[in-house]
Amino acid sequence: MKVTIKGLNDLYTQSIKEYLEKRESICNIFQGGDRVRFFRAINFTPEETLTEFNYLLTTYKFPLISYDFNQRKGELTLDNFI
Repeated sequence: MKVTIKGLNDLYTQSIKEYLEKRESICNIFQGGDRVRFFRAINFTPEETLTEFNYLLTTYKFPLISYDFNQRKGELTLDNFI
């Protein structure tokens, strides 16, 4: 599932929290062999992005967090690809 973040409040929603907890569990299973990727919606400030990073780093144990500032495209999954 691809996640687009519009602001810090998005990270507090129940659906995103459940998603992040599942991703944290996957990272633990694979001993850090997974990254968590977020697409960032436009109209943001560097301060907002740093606040979001701070929240993610202090709340979850992700070995690698990726923010993508390009517009999100498609939902191609492995089973769709095959």
